[in-house]
Amino acid sequence: MTWQFDGCISQDAFVHAYSKKQAMCESLRVTKGGGFMVVSDLFKGEGQFVSAEEFKTFSSAYMVHDWQTPAQSVETAQQAGWTDVQYFDFTDEIKVSFQKLLKRVTTVVQSGKILNPLNLKPRNLNPHTWIKPCTLHINLKP
Repeated sequence: MTWQFDGCISQDAFVHAYSKKQAMCESLRVTKGGGFMVVSDLFKGEGQFVSAEEFKTFSSAYMVHDWQTPAQSVETAQQAGWTDVQYFDFTDEIKVSFQKLLKRVTTVVQSGKILNPLNLKPRNLNPHTWIKPCTLHINLKP
């Protein structure tokens, strides 16, 4: 028996899916026709100050595979069969929180009180430049 739900919601978890397309396909499989999916998560930004090696290190340390930008995630959802895919960028709304976090992390790392496992320099700790917090809202047309 296959369960069918009115919709699927993923918060702060989709980023860790090993295969984004497989996760989108599975959510579509268990969603009723006309249903929805909401993904509220972090997506890969397009910051110019982060090297490919830094992305690789971050991805490895935090188990982020198949790291995608919002546009890539929209395309993946469409390839999986979802329709009416939209994303909403909340970067500006949480910018203040990220700035406070950056300040605290930079202070702690510079104090030497904790190890810096990613060996990130303070300029690269600013997630505003390379992480896009957003929500994908996806509707499946009947």
